[in-house]
Amino acid sequence: MILLFGVVLGILAGYIGKGRLSGFAVEGAVHGIWLPVAAFGAKLALRPLSGWIPDGWLVVVSGILTYGLTGLFFLFNRKYRAGACVGGAGLLCNLLVMAVNGFRMPVSPSVLQVEDFMAATGGQVEKLNYFIAQPDTPLLFLGDIFYCPWPVVQGFFSVGDILLALGVGMLIFAIMRKARP
Repeated sequence: MILLFGVVLGILAGYIGKGRLSGFAVEGAVHGIWLPVAAFGAKLALRPLSGWIPDGWLVVVSGILTYGLTGLFFLFNRKYRAGACVGGAGLLCNLLVMAVNGFRMPVSPSVLQVEDFMAATGGQVEKLNYFIAQPDTPLLFLGDIFYCPWPVVQGFFSVGDILLALGVGMLIFAIMRKARP
C-alpha cells in the first residue's frame, strides 16, 4: 500500500510543477500502462488458487508474474530514466530479498510487536508471500522492516517498497510535466 503514496505524491508534485494528468493521454507518453494493472490483478487472481496449487509453486508463479510485469513496465518507460531506475532498483531489492528467502518476504519481528498492527491483522502474518524473520534471515535489512500506522495504508514495508513508490511517483511527475501548457 505504500505504492499508493508514490502515486498520490507523484500527482501532487506533477500539479505543483504545472503538469497535467492529460500527459497520460499523449501518444507515446507512457508505454504498457496495463502491465502494473495486470501485475496487481495476477496477484489477486492467484490468491484463491492457494488450495489448488502447492504453495511453493504458487509463490514462484506469483513472484514471476508480478515482478516480471512490473519490471517490463519500467523497462518500457526507461525514457524517464530517474523514475525507471529508482523504481527498478526497488523492484530488484524486493526480488533479491525474496529470491534468497524462498520467494517469500521476511517481516521483521520488531515490526510485529506494534500493538496496533497485531490488532488490525488479528495476529496473522504468515501469509502466502510473507514469513516472520529470524535473526539469521538472509538480507533482512531489505525485508519488511518498517511499519506505517496510518489507517488507510496500515502495514509493513521495505526499502524496496519505498524505492518502488518513489520511482512510480517520479514517473507520474515526468509524464504529467510533458503535458505542461
